[in-house]
Amino acid sequence: MAKAKILLLVDKDSDNAGDQLVEETLTALLAGAMTNLGFPPEDVELLSRSLGIVPKKYVETNQDSLLDAAREIVGRADVVVVEASLLGLPSHPRWNQASTILQIARKQSVPVLFLGADVQSLQEADRRGTGLLNSLGAPTVKLITTGGDSTPVVELLPEYVGSVVSTPSAGVLGGAVFQAQKAPASVSPGVIGLVVGRAEGINASDAEVRNFWLEVIDLLTARGLDYRLFAMGDSPDEYFLYSLVRENGIAHSKVRFIINSAQELVHEVAACTGVIAMNLNVGIAAYACQIPAVNLQVEPGVLSFYRSIGHPDRAISKHDWHALQVVDSLQAAIGGGTDRNEEFTMSAYISLFEGLKEAIDPGSPIPPYSYEQLTVNLPLVGVAHARYRDRANRKLRRAYESHYAAVTAGKVKSGRLKSALKRVARKLRALAKELRGKPQGHS
Repeated sequence: MAKAKILLLVDKDSDNAGDQLVEETLTALLAGAMTNLGFPPEDVELLSRSLGIVPKKYVETNQDSLLDAAREIVGRADVVVVEASLLGLPSHPRWNQASTILQIARKQSVPVLFLGADVQSLQEADRRGTGLLNSLGAPTVKLITTGGDSTPVVELLPEYVGSVVSTPSAGVLGGAVFQAQKAPASVSPGVIGLVVGRAEGINASDAEVRNFWLEVIDLLTARGLDYRLFAMGDSPDEYFLYSLVRENGIAHSKVRFIINSAQELVHEVAACTGVIAMNLNVGIAAYACQIPAVNLQVEPGVLSFYRSIGHPDRAISKHDWHALQVVDSLQAAIGGGTDRNEEFTMSAYISLFEGLKEAIDPGSPIPPYSYEQLTVNLPLVGVAHARYRDRANRKLRRAYESHYAAVTAGKVKSGRLKSALKRVARKLRALAKELRGKPQGHS
């Protein structure tokens, strides 16, 4: 029996642990769905690749020969899965690359599942000349999922004959995926997690964002609540965290300086009593772990997600970013709790399962797993030592590139930033040493 080949296309170059959470959870769910369909693991080949199989040079030049490698990779697959929620802003070349891959799949009659689309990004990406809406209308696209209302997506694609389903991010099942290797985090129960980040994509300065977090810390302290600061893994956000701590005398015992994997993010979130987040994937991770969270509306989809779980009040608009209101909202959320809606949560898996079945085994009478069946049939997810090391090295390289650019431009003194980077390097080496003592997962 020939192996069933699944090609998963994501942003493989992201340091953001929230992006890694979506990728690794989706990878596990695809493996679980294939087992559900009756394919033993040895008969499934799951290849996770970057959208960079379509070179950026092709996006710039349209030189046809540059697509030879992409055609070969797509042509070997039985189904292609694109995670649209990780494509970034519609101005990013990844949207052009995704559109090109859909066109290649159409010409080679390879089924496609396009996950996590939002109507605003689809419209904007198409307006920028990607041809995405035309590509999505192909009969080879068997499934489109969206985190919001599916009706606007359907209206964008009047000729589309596949399924458009409203379903949450795969990340809502992150708790189930990582449960098998859940370990004690470095935080203590009763702590409020503050997941900080710089002022990117919002109408505010880093100074304003820094003052907001300091006011939150002061208010939590005044109310007798402990807190823990951490970031999502991007080097600029971690440097923002480092400067926040260093310049304001915050005890290092209240900080996790480095997050380098989805597992570390999940374990930190799961050990908190409540979370205040700037990133939607943190809110999704908190929901997956049944930890109450409030989300500052920095990116699209925040309000839609919290509406879908029945708590729109936990999505806080920029106009309401006041420490008192945010902390009051979090304490109300902690009082109300976060119950996992199994039907809502499992819709992320069921839509994926049905899409795979349509692509690989149409007409199969096999039903999707229940939540209990899914949790016992998911593969062990972990990050292999080599991949963890590569992520750490990549992050350190980017930090030194930023250091070089800043010093060359005269924006900072070399000694100060070099000292900070040495501390980052020590942290990364310590984490790598710690990891060597843990069971190894799949790469």
